[in-house]
Amino acid sequence: MHIDYKEKIIIPAWELIRERKKIKKLNIIWGFLSVMFFTVILSYQTIYTYVVVFGKEEKALELILEFFESHYLIEVLILGAIFLIFYTLFVPILDWALIKHIDSIEKKEENTIGESIGFWTYRFFKVFEYNNLFNIFKFMSVLNCFLFLIRFIWVEYISILSYSFIFLFILASFINIFLSYAKYEIVLNNTPLFQSIGISAKITLLNLWLTMKIYGLMFILNLRVIFNFIVFLAFPIAIASAITYVSTQIYLAISLIILSVLFIGFIAFLSHMASVLEIFRVSTWYLTYKEAKKKLDQTEEI
Repeated sequence: MHIDYKEKIIIPAWELIRERKKIKKLNIIWGFLSVMFFTVILSYQTIYTYVVVFGKEEKALELILEFFESHYLIEVLILGAIFLIFYTLFVPILDWALIKHIDSIEKKEENTIGESIGFWTYRFFKVFEYNNLFNIFKFMSVLNCFLFLIRFIWVEYISILSYSFIFLFILASFINIFLSYAKYEIVLNNTPLFQSIGISAKITLLNLWLTMKIYGLMFILNLRVIFNFIVFLAFPIAIASAITYVSTQIYLAISLIILSVLFIGFIAFLSHMASVLEIFRVSTWYLTYKEAKKKLDQTEEI
């Protein structure tokens, strides 16, 4: 059974974003948390690796590290812990509630996104269990783990670690492909966790080419993290450089105000973009799941 994924999946998923503007506004919280959580960690890990591990001398980067690790270390740790707890608890619920809400839209039910959030808050442990088991296989988790491990090995062994990272990245890609439909099976059919993994693997095998095309599209969209990383790295460096090299107080104040306003504007833009693309991602996988599951149902009926 051939599935025209553009007509049945991509276009309807994009139309959902255009028609349901309220979802974008509500989902911007997810977008902001996602952008801040992963990009800040990645930027810090990169700066630390460049300055400390490789011993490169760069005043702006050294100033950023000194700011976080010396002057405001306790405050940064407390704020980071609060943000981590909030992200760990809230984002998975919002992510899964979005699936439930999209399903209610497709079925023309009257559930609000608030009701969907309440539904998955009530079933919190099922959401928490899934994310704890499989978040480690996300590309950003693998990359952050790689940068973290570099701190504790000799520089000459980085090449060996790099090969391990490539292997883990390929392994994580395969695992993510076969888990593509698991959480949709849990949300839509209340299937137990490990049973949903088996069903997801069956759906993937029966629709391997379709699943790989959608996964490839999602991977390309996720490359936006490179742009996020550049923004979060460039503005702190620019601010630190201004503090280091601009000697006149009035010019320094003007520079910091302009850079701060631009940085806040970019964060708002990145949060909005992350929100839109997340809705597109979830709705695309939802529609793919609905189409691909039909093939599994037909196979089991034979």
